[in-house]
Amino acid sequence: MKLLTVCIPCHNSIENMHKSITSCLLMKEEVEVIIIDDHSTDETLQVAKEYEALYPDMIQVIENHDDFFLKKALDHSHGLYFKILKSGDFFDQPSLVSVIETLRDFIRIQANLDLLITDHKCVSEGKRDQKMSYRNIFPTETLFEWHGLKAFKKHFQIDLQAMIIKTSILKNIRDIIKNDEFMYVYLIYGMIPHIKSMYYLQTYFYCCSEKKETQIHELDQYIVLLKNLWNAYSVYSLKSRRQRYFAIEQLSRIYIAIEYLVFKNNEKEKKNELDLYLQDTNPKLFKAVTNNLFGTLLNFKNETAQNMLNRLFDKIYDNYHI
Repeated sequence: MKLLTVCIPCHNSIENMHKSITSCLLMKEEVEVIIIDDHSTDETLQVAKEYEALYPDMIQVIENHDDFFLKKALDHSHGLYFKILKSGDFFDQPSLVSVIETLRDFIRIQANLDLLITDHKCVSEGKRDQKMSYRNIFPTETLFEWHGLKAFKKHFQIDLQAMIIKTSILKNIRDIIKNDEFMYVYLIYGMIPHIKSMYYLQTYFYCCSEKKETQIHELDQYIVLLKNLWNAYSVYSLKSRRQRYFAIEQLSRIYIAIEYLVFKNNEKEKKNELDLYLQDTNPKLFKAVTNNLFGTLLNFKNETAQNMLNRLFDKIYDNYHI
């Protein structure tokens, strides 16, 4: 059995897929790579199959025609842990060795580990690396649970690039994922009740090839997303206070996106309908999610409030992509 499954979704990725695939080859005895080709019209599929022929014990190529790429990959995964690697991004090689050694150590001592967290960075040619470290949030060199987290700021987010998740957890929450467009949001929120034990490895493992731009979707899409998350599980059934707070923060981020678009496009009626739904369904949770500065700003329809809301939204979403 492999220690780590790496899923690389590809669509017309002929120019950047090599960097991602070759960054996994160093630990081919412990790493499994699943390349998901999604309707590529260039030579992506052909090249992926060439890699599969060269490394038949390590690389699988799956053609995806009618499903979410993550669900497709989970159907064919054999690794104990799972990592998504976007085509064009890559793994730092010394960090890959450290990750595999860490996973191997936990298996050797038979200690349960649900989530391995690493640092990550954005690498752009000719520019200084933009690094994201969690050293001020997580304990180091120890297995910890939710109560072991240090106090984190409002709107704190663990990026998916930082997460190596136990595969069995992902398989348990696969039905929560409703579409590829918001897959990362469903994934991060859905796994919260299933994560008990964590370990932080202070190394810049995941390397983004370029900084991703914040993508703003339509208001109706955010409303559907928030309703789906709202009904996914009972937040107040979570035992840990920090676990509940982290879940509420994820919902709050989506609500902020809705507030932003309502303010920007003057669609207050849709938000009022959503608020009634959320409040009727879970008034306690609604109060917790909406308890932020943005709700106050919405009551002031002037240029100053608009500019402040825009700046705050941009700051929060600068490193979070939904």
